[in-house]
Amino acid sequence: MNTEHKFPITLPNTLEECEELMERLSASCISCRSQIEAAKAEQKATGRSVDEIWYSRASTALRWMNRDKVRLQNHIARLRKDSRRAHNDLANRLLIEALREHVGIEVFQACAEKARQRMEGMQ
Repeated sequence: MNTEHKFPITLPNTLEECEELMERLSASCISCRSQIEAAKAEQKATGRSVDEIWYSRASTALRWMNRDKVRLQNHIARLRKDSRRAHNDLANRLLIEALREHVGIEVFQACAEKARQRMEGMQ
């Protein structure tokens, strides 16, 4: 079993890096799970017991990797939400700029005041 993976992982800052890490983490989980299952099958077939220290380390590593996958999935969801929010904020700013250019200042200020009143009514 590969022991170079350190737990818990450091979460990347970009979606691309997160997706690459998720691929590597998923492959590591599959490999670890396969090794554990192969050891169990060999034990069942031969009757020889599995190396308890190895089995304990492999099972612990698999648990940590699964926890890291959950943390990474949650982190990816936050990054996507933040990305959508930033995109929507930019779209709103560009819309306001376009409206400001297209309509007169009086109309724009009247619309802005109406929006402020609606926001106050929601609170």
